[in-house]
Amino acid sequence: MIDSRPLIAVTGPLVPCDLIRAHGFAPVAPTLRACASGAVGAAGVCAVAQSWADAVSADGAVFSAAVLTTRCDQIRRTAETLRDRLRVPLFVMNIPATRGTPAAERLLADERRRLDAFLSRVPPGPSVSTAAALEQSCASEPDGHRVGVFGCCLTDADRTVLSMLDEVGLRVVFDATEHPQGTRPFIGQRPNEAFFAWLDRRGRKARLAGWVLLRQPWCDLIHAEVFRLKRGETGLPWLVLETGARPTLAALRTRAEAFAELLEQAGGGGDV
Repeated sequence: MIDSRPLIAVTGPLVPCDLIRAHGFAPVAPTLRACASGAVGAAGVCAVAQSWADAVSADGAVFSAAVLTTRCDQIRRTAETLRDRLRVPLFVMNIPATRGTPAAERLLADERRRLDAFLSRVPPGPSVSTAAALEQSCASEPDGHRVGVFGCCLTDADRTVLSMLDEVGLRVVFDATEHPQGTRPFIGQRPNEAFFAWLDRRGRKARLAGWVLLRQPWCDLIHAEVFRLKRGETGLPWLVLETGARPTLAALRTRAEAFAELLEQAGGGGDV
């Protein structure tokens, strides 16, 4: 779908894109490119938050404002620490952990009213044509094991890990790290069965043999779910790799080779 309305940069769970469009803007999730391979981030800010702020404020970036919805403390710190660096107005929308209760629904309604008032004050920026891709996937190779990759985002350093996976016969054919708002349930939602059901559906649709989790040291939301992922709630085996700014490829390769051997076994399961 091609959209030529002024852009609002968005990130986080449950972004109210309908309200943003009603004000004549197009919600767009900026591409997180660098994520600071050599450092975790400025002043204790995680690399994902740093990269998001850099993408919104980069030279040539055309956004009228930024809307951030989150329950992640790392991303919240972006609003506190990097707000002055952003070149556009920033709105932080509070999202309750639990859905469906009267208190949670009242909070969401109040936050939508605040956002409505904020958007009414945002000056309309230039119209920019943009095409939003619904999914990101990689072409599969004829040999090797089809795997999906998951994490909070892909950093520059992670791309060296992806090359190593390919070398040991793990073909990444589905990238679940970066999806536009609304196409992937939020991992931190409670209850979050919808997230695990989404992973299960995507794994079956992509005919995956297993998943690879690129576990960043700064992402508490994913850390909290590692046990459930490894327990097999998505119906497929998992390889969990600790990456970060400077991944140790030799040690990660050993684990990846063991995972590839596991997938060779008929009906292989478990995790590495």
